[in-house]
Amino acid sequence: MPQFKIIKSKNLEKSLSKTKRQYLVGNLAQPQVLKHVSSDKIEIGISDYKGGETEEAHFHPKQTEFQLILWGSTEYYDITNNKIYRFEKEDFYCTESGVKYAQKIFKKTRIFFVKIPAVNDKTLCETNEKVRKWLEGYRK
Repeated sequence: MPQFKIIKSKNLEKSLSKTKRQYLVGNLAQPQVLKHVSSDKIEIGISDYKGGETEEAHFHPKQTEFQLILWGSTEYYDITNNKIYRFEKEDFYCTESGVKYAQKIFKKTRIFFVKIPAVNDKTLCETNEKVRKWLEGYRK
């Protein structure tokens, strides 16, 4: 019988106190702190960065990601076009499949994300000295 599937905010906050990324929806290979809604079509979740960090250069050959900054800020280095983008609280953006990028996430940042399709296709890519220095220059 069809039903509502509910994740209460107090349970979500409790899970985010134990992990930096909590998937709410997906067909997930890795166990989650919080029980999620199963789906083989879409992944939805929240990333919560208490301390700052970086994401090494990569791309997704199949997956497109939609993100909304709930609070905090992040920067992306678009390797293909040699551009830097900064996103702040309440900014929404889409990273299309094939975009090669590195990322800085500043402390106290929370991001709501949606990934389509539901595949784990993160692919590391080569980078140049300029991107490496950009990532290394980040002070948490």
